[in-house]
Amino acid sequence: MPQLLSGILIVGAPGCLVGAAVAATVPRWRVLIPLTVVVGLGLLYAAGHLRVGGRDDDEAGALFLIALVTNFAGWMIGLAIGSMTTRLSTRHE
Repeated sequence: MPQLLSGILIVGAPGCLVGAAVAATVPRWRVLIPLTVVVGLGLLYAAGHLRVGGRDDDEAGALFLIALVTNFAGWMIGLAIGSMTTRLSTRHE
């Protein structure tokens, strides 16, 4: 079970889910773009403070960095999915 949870985290599923939820809740791109910039700056800050390097590829810092990047990509994909879902559901009303 821990391998399954860590695999889901590494793939970026939490970022996609949160991004879709935020975009469905706040459908205005004027709010979503600055929010994405803030999340990206947080990613850069966190990546800059990680100690990555060494002989072992399974080092916790390297895995955390991979999870950060994939979840940020998932965040952006989730924003697109959430905004498309909101637009399609409001168009038919």
